[in-house]
Amino acid sequence: MLSKCPNNAEDEHNASNGKRLAAGVVTGAAFGFLLDKGKMNVPLAIVDQMGMTNFSMMRFFLSASASSILSMSALESLGIKARKAPGGVDLGTGLKGPLSGYGANLLGGALLGSGMAITGSCPGTVWTQIGAGMPYTGSIVAGGVTGTLLYGYVHSYLKRRNAEFAKVSGGKNTLDKAIGLPYPVAGVAMAGGFIGIVKLFDTYFPWREGMAKLLALGIEPTGDFLPDIAAVAWDPMVCGSLLGLLQIPASLTNGKGLGSSSGWVTMAGAVSHAIDPQCVKKAPYFKDARSIWQVGGAVGMVLGAWLSNYLSSSGPEIYSAIGAQGAGSHLNAFAGGIVLLFGARLAGGCPSGHGLTGMGTLAFSSFITVAGMFIGGMGVRLLPKVLGF
Repeated sequence: MLSKCPNNAEDEHNASNGKRLAAGVVTGAAFGFLLDKGKMNVPLAIVDQMGMTNFSMMRFFLSASASSILSMSALESLGIKARKAPGGVDLGTGLKGPLSGYGANLLGGALLGSGMAITGSCPGTVWTQIGAGMPYTGSIVAGGVTGTLLYGYVHSYLKRRNAEFAKVSGGKNTLDKAIGLPYPVAGVAMAGGFIGIVKLFDTYFPWREGMAKLLALGIEPTGDFLPDIAAVAWDPMVCGSLLGLLQIPASLTNGKGLGSSSGWVTMAGAVSHAIDPQCVKKAPYFKDARSIWQVGGAVGMVLGAWLSNYLSSSGPEIYSAIGAQGAGSHLNAFAGGIVLLFGARLAGGCPSGHGLTGMGTLAFSSFITVAGMFIGGMGVRLLPKVLGF
C-alpha cells in the first residue's frame, strides 16, 4: 500500500497561516483591551464625535496615529521593516484634478464615516463591542458581511466594464516625499502636531467631561500614565498612545500593520463560496483569502474587550443611559453595517488600516480617506439638524 507523499510546501503554508493567526489573536487581544479601557468602543463616543459634541474619540485617534507614525518610522529607520504606504484607489470616472486617482478613497471614506455615524461602530470596533456585551452587534456583523459580499460582486461587475475602477496606484505619494523631508523627520513633526492638537482640544473640550457623557454617574476614568489594570476606564490618550505601539508586532507578523476590513473579505469570501457555486467566476474578488491575520485579530479583539471588563468586574451598568445604545434598532444596525463595510472596501481600508497604519506611513491616500470619513460621518449627524429635522 502506497503512503501519501508529504506536501512540504502545503505544510509550510499551513504552519505559516497558523503563526499569522496566532499573532493576530494576541495583537488583537491587546488592541481590544486598550480600545475597551479607553471606552472608544462605546457607540456614543463615535456618534458624538461625528456630531462634533464629544472629542474623546479624537483624543484617542490622534494619540494612536501619532504613536503609529513614530513606531513605523522607527522600524524603517532601524532597517527592521520598511513601510508599505497604501496607494490611491481610483473610482474610474476619468475626472482630472488634485484628487485624480483617489476618488474611491474619498467616496469610500464618506460611506465608511456614514456607517460609523449610523451604527456607532466601525469594522474593528464592533468586535470589541461584542466582547463588552453591547447591543445590536450581531446585526452590525450581519450587515457588515452583507456589505462586503455586495462590494465583492459590484467590484467584479464594474471591473469587467471599466479597468480603471478600483485601480490602485503605487504607494509613492507620501507627505514626506512631497515636502522633501526624510520620513522620520516628517513623521516626528506630524506626530508632534497631532499631540499639539490633542492638547488644544483638551483646553476647550476637557477629556474628563467627554468621558462623563459615556460613563454612568460616579464612574471616573483614571488619568494615570501607568493606570491600574483593574480600573474601569483609562485616559483615551494613554490608550491611544499604547495602541499605536502595536504597529510594531503587527508590522513584523503581517507585513503591513494594524487593520480590520481585509479580515471581513476573508469571512465574506467563505460565505460566498458556500452559497454560490459560481463565486470564483462571478466574484473573483473573493478568490483568495485576504488576511488570516485580521481574522485572528477579530477573535483577539473580542477576547481583549472581555478581559478588560472581567478584570474591572464591570458590565453594562458602567455606561450612561444613552452611552451604549448605538444604532437604536437592529434595522439601523444592519443597514449601517452594510454601508460601513461597503465603504471600507471601496476605500481599501478602515479607521485602523487607513487612520492608523496608512497615516502612519504618511500616505496621501489615507489622509484623503480619513477626511472623507469625517465628511460622511458629520454629514449624517449634522445635516438633519441643519435642515431642521
